[in-house]
Amino acid sequence: MLKIIFVESVVVNDIGQQESSCGVEPPNLSLLWGSDADVFCIHSCPDCAQGNVYWTLNKGRLDDSSSTTINSTHTRLALRNFTHHVANLQCHCAQTRQVLGGLIIRDYTKLDNVRCMWHYKNGNSGGVPELFTCTWTYHSHSLGVVYYSVLSRESGSEVELCRSEVTSCTTSQNVPDGSTARVIVKAQAAEWVIQSEPQEFSLFQNLRMMRPRLRVTVFSAHLLAEWLAFPALDIPVCCQVKHNQVIRNVTLTEVGQGELGIAEVDSCRYYTVSVRCAFSEAPWSDWSNGVTVLTRINRKKVNLHLWREIGAPGRDGLRDVRVMWKPIPSACRGTFTFALNQTSANETDLEGACGNSTCEVRVDQNQQTLRLSVFDSAALLVEESVHVPVSGRSAPRVSDLQTRTEDGSILVSWRPPPGPVTGYMVDWTHDGLQYHWSRTSSLNFTLRDLLDLKPYNITVTPLLGDETGGASSAQRVCSRIGDPGSVSIYDVQARDTSAIVRWTLRSQEACSGVIDSYSVYYRTDTEPELNVTVHHTKQQVVLKHLTPDTQYRVQVKANSLAGSREIREMSFTTKRFDPRIIRVLSISGIVAFILILAVGLICAVQWRNFQEKAVPDPRLSSLALWSGPGREDKRRQDFFTGQPFHTPSESVCERVYTETPWLDDSQPTSATDLCDQTSTAEKPLLQSSSGESSTLLSTESCSSNPYRSQNSVEIPVFKSKGKQSSVTTYVTLDIFEEDEPRDRK
Repeated sequence: MLKIIFVESVVVNDIGQQESSCGVEPPNLSLLWGSDADVFCIHSCPDCAQGNVYWTLNKGRLDDSSSTTINSTHTRLALRNFTHHVANLQCHCAQTRQVLGGLIIRDYTKLDNVRCMWHYKNGNSGGVPELFTCTWTYHSHSLGVVYYSVLSRESGSEVELCRSEVTSCTTSQNVPDGSTARVIVKAQAAEWVIQSEPQEFSLFQNLRMMRPRLRVTVFSAHLLAEWLAFPALDIPVCCQVKHNQVIRNVTLTEVGQGELGIAEVDSCRYYTVSVRCAFSEAPWSDWSNGVTVLTRINRKKVNLHLWREIGAPGRDGLRDVRVMWKPIPSACRGTFTFALNQTSANETDLEGACGNSTCEVRVDQNQQTLRLSVFDSAALLVEESVHVPVSGRSAPRVSDLQTRTEDGSILVSWRPPPGPVTGYMVDWTHDGLQYHWSRTSSLNFTLRDLLDLKPYNITVTPLLGDETGGASSAQRVCSRIGDPGSVSIYDVQARDTSAIVRWTLRSQEACSGVIDSYSVYYRTDTEPELNVTVHHTKQQVVLKHLTPDTQYRVQVKANSLAGSREIREMSFTTKRFDPRIIRVLSISGIVAFILILAVGLICAVQWRNFQEKAVPDPRLSSLALWSGPGREDKRRQDFFTGQPFHTPSESVCERVYTETPWLDDSQPTSATDLCDQTSTAEKPLLQSSSGESSTLLSTESCSSNPYRSQNSVEIPVFKSKGKQSSVTTYVTLDIFEEDEPRDRK
């Protein structure tokens, strides 16, 4: 309100000096959030001679009821419960609507949440506090810098402890030395000055203690934390002990000394312990330096989780049993040995040597109890046993074993066997060498932290007290189904308008997705991409309707429910012409050439044989006459009847015929027909007047006739009526060697 009174006094005193001016007073204004203020409009200028004005706030007209006219040159605006962070207030002339003046109003708030405390420089020193720090909250929209001062009011006077331009201030020179401190925080800007209400702070309610000094002792089953909080003061102190994110509260009643036993610790594990303390209602001290210790092996906390895997009986009737347990943590200090005792129904003890986490033994088909003993430097540390049932005997098993893969984990569920059970053992492996197992009491289990794209064999066995039931297995369950195997194009046979693309599937992994189809994509550099889908049982496709003499790019994708895998593109170029036409023409030409060559060779051989065959010279031949009584008349008679004549040495094709034109149609008319007959009469041979035979040797009678190159001649023949006609005579000659005897002349 001092600010408001100051503004009013300025306006009243300057009325006489501002008679010919227009504007708004004060020119700048900062208001406390939710407070009241008055603003004056001076309208003595000629632009608004009648003195009627109105107000706008952020371009919105205010109600005239909040404006009061003081005189002809001054009008007052009353702002009540002002709640704008920043506002533009303007005064307007009512007649001309001209802006006579204006100002920007900014808000500010009170100084709140003032807190002060005594503390130490490094947190480790003790004695008299070395520092005094105060903090507060303030929000202002002033454009200028705000200066803060922390004042201590003692005996009616104020002492400045420190000065700051931020909302905190620390002093080491003027630390209040009493048990209480009365503090005021003042904020000052160019337009205003405010201060907080006086606050009184008690030393032990606002003292941040030094860091406690901590010591941790390790025992076989627990840890013991001991610390000193604030010596020489018999005041209750609250402390907090933190170990591996666990915080426990402790109240100290004995001169600032405290201790806490930490029993819930794991064996052979590193623990970091720290502590902090505070007086009642005082701020917490800083956390002490953390102390890291390694716990010893706790016999009560050791759990081997003993289990076994049983193989099928061999030819000798023995079963291979793999005994497994969780190994002793490597951080444990000690000398550990393992021994396995094998007890069967006949009370026979067998011992086997074991490693750090597995042991291989062979047992018979009887019921077995395997007992594992762990020793630390020859002292028994822990002992557990596991049951091996009788081989071949029916045992309770879980039913309806189901698996499901989800986000790299395998969810296993089953139905319980008949009868009571105490739990279930679930074990799994991906290679038969490295096993994992866990016990559960529910009817489902989730396998986590699995290797990616690996098939797992999962077994669920019910636990029946000290005995076990039968095992139920799920084989080759993949942790995740991956993309199908890679596809490789190995052959492309291109034609002019089609191409055959062949590919093969390789590197198919165990957990690769099952291929349901192939997608073949092909394109040119200028045309859009085309595709065709091929059934998963086929690994080739014929691309049709291609452009001749064009380069294509092709790729094949293998599709499955899990995804698809593509290969790099392969290029091929179609032929300008169909290669099958060229192949047919080539084969046809070769066949035609072979045929022509064969015919030519045959003709050449035949001509050569024809040229090389010798023809007998008739000049070196002689004629043989037929002798015998009573045959002369018969030959003359046969000559005129056209019957053939022959000698006993002649063949059918070497007989001599005469052609008689007066023979009827039933008689043979050619030498060929005569040669084909099997029984033919002899014909007389005509003799010329000179006593020699005149013959016609035909080239058309028989193929074996050696006189094929001689010409025929005509001789006169007399018929029975005394007339003369032409007759062709065929003569057969017998050729004799020069020294050969001749029977006929």
